[in-house]
Amino acid sequence: MKNYKIPIKNILKTIMGNVDIGVRTRKMHIIRELNKIDLSEKVILDAGCGVGEYMFEVFSRYNPKELIGIEIDREKVNHINNCILNKKGWSYMKVICGDLSKDTLPKNKFDVCFCIDVLEHIKDDKNAIKNIFDSLKNNGIFIAHVPNLETKRFFKEFINYHQPDHVRDGYNLTDFIDLLENVGFKIIKTKYTGGPLVELSWEIEKKLEKILPRRLSQALCYPLTFVSVFLDIKKNLRNGNGILVISQKIAHYQDYMKHPLFDLIIFPMHDWKKCEKEGFRNRDSHLIQEFEKSEKIRKILIVDRPITLPEMILKKRFWRVKKGEIIKRSKFTCLTKVSEKIFVLDIFSFDLIQPLVLQRDWWSYIFRKDKTVQKIREAISYLNMENKVLFLASPLATPVIGKLDEKLVVFDAIDDWTKHPQMKDRRGWIKEGYEIIKEKADLIFANSIHLQIFLANPRTQPIVVFNGVNKEYFNLKENKVPLDLKNISKPIIGYAGTLAKRIDVGLLSYLSSKLPKFSFVLIGPILDKKWIKNLKKLPNVYYLGNKHYSELPFYISNFDVCIIPHSTDFEYGEEPIKLYEYLAAGKPVVTTPIQEVDKFKDIITIAKTKEEFLEGILYWLKRIDEDKSLPQKLINSLPESVSWKSRANIMIENIIKILEVKSEK
Repeated sequence: MKNYKIPIKNILKTIMGNVDIGVRTRKMHIIRELNKIDLSEKVILDAGCGVGEYMFEVFSRYNPKELIGIEIDREKVNHINNCILNKKGWSYMKVICGDLSKDTLPKNKFDVCFCIDVLEHIKDDKNAIKNIFDSLKNNGIFIAHVPNLETKRFFKEFINYHQPDHVRDGYNLTDFIDLLENVGFKIIKTKYTGGPLVELSWEIEKKLEKILPRRLSQALCYPLTFVSVFLDIKKNLRNGNGILVISQKIAHYQDYMKHPLFDLIIFPMHDWKKCEKEGFRNRDSHLIQEFEKSEKIRKILIVDRPITLPEMILKKRFWRVKKGEIIKRSKFTCLTKVSEKIFVLDIFSFDLIQPLVLQRDWWSYIFRKDKTVQKIREAISYLNMENKVLFLASPLATPVIGKLDEKLVVFDAIDDWTKHPQMKDRRGWIKEGYEIIKEKADLIFANSIHLQIFLANPRTQPIVVFNGVNKEYFNLKENKVPLDLKNISKPIIGYAGTLAKRIDVGLLSYLSSKLPKFSFVLIGPILDKKWIKNLKKLPNVYYLGNKHYSELPFYISNFDVCIIPHSTDFEYGEEPIKLYEYLAAGKPVVTTPIQEVDKFKDIITIAKTKEEFLEGILYWLKRIDEDKSLPQKLINSLPESVSWKSRANIMIENIIKILEVKSEK
């Protein structure tokens, strides 16, 4: 049998290369990622180099300055050094004998390290990763590949498959990311390797090996293997038998780690499903996007409000987010990874009657249910979240406080729902929610002075964090006219925002009658059709519907003057985000004297009467003609402190301060 296997092995390797499907798949994924990194003249470490397969591949392809391997098996080390490197005279390549889990590596030496299917062999894997981290230079790249513990098997006999030389069967992606992040690596990219077709090929091959010589079974499976591997590297896999993670050593590691990292569990005002459909336009979604960029935050779990069949039908909304990678799913619960740091939990409820009866109060009702809380806890446990900070944007989400083992409770006040015309507090649950916040929140943020006063309490003084804007988003390099604006005559007086009772219908009717040759354009969602129906009858008022946030800059850029015609009779504590967005687009603004606009009084018109509002529009149209630099002046009037990044950083800094105080107790 030996004599039979050797020539077959040599023939197969000559014709097809390495025919082992696991090795082929892994190698193609690794090489594909290495091709994206500049390895020329770099100092590279192969951690757990074995017989040097990847070392020689890197040497032949990328011309590194120095290439060092470390291997615990002395026989392999001697073979590579004595039989290959010394004979060839390759002084810039060498292999040292050592244990990765012990301190045997030079400090701050390497630009890149790759560690391919090694860590599952090492008992103290955390210390091995720490030693690799220390051996890398600042901003050095670490490429690691490990078996996936959650591989989906096809045949029952492989469900509990264990490789004898492994100290663990593998890792799930979340745990492996945690292992790297806890040492200090910043995750750059993750991907699965060895998808379903590769896994099926491997299992068939293993079954054939029971009745045929190994190399012969590999030869018979080769056509399927070839197709499997080719498709594997082309697809964005949702699962696989391997996990590939690329991470980076963050410069100034000690400074980075001096504050505790924390995880955020966010109950937003606006569901991720809504943001997915309309764009990330609201305060909570802007803040979440900035939280994701912070190196102080490890993971973010977004808990969408559970959804029922009536809501799916009435709002034409699917029960879970559509984009992202589903990482955990039961029959009616779905945990989706939508970015490297953000995970969304969606829950479907079969309750048909209560949502119709309770309406808005369903929000509070469903979060009072033990089953709902248990599903949230399961998601938190699956993500291995630590140092948990509970971040609420709705008073109706307060029933979860104290049930998720959180270290900190944060509330971000967007509106005063006790005054909001769309928020009827029939059962007093909104008022109760605000009282719970005053009683239990460790930190309260408010987007207006009104809300700061409203939520003031002996325990916690709310911190005002005004709304913001990303100026670059509205600073268009190339403008375009949306199709539904092309046939609307100039000048255009524009409004972008929700259309409900806060819109002063009488004011807009007055303006449209006094300026019959002007076009008044309204865009945004309608929350109260009856309230604004008379506006649609006016000949020079155009309602163009709700627009995705990605389209908003193009509409605003084609407005001549932007307006905020809000009635002061329907104020509920909110600072208007649209004011920042208008100015960021370089547009003049006329507004009624609503809350929080006084700080812009030197650069906008605040009209106390309808006559002043009319005069303000005419004044700014004249200024536009006279001063061509006006748009840039308005853009420059917004300091950098109004960016959403600055707003989010204020929140993060305050969260860390309280976490540090709590950790000292």
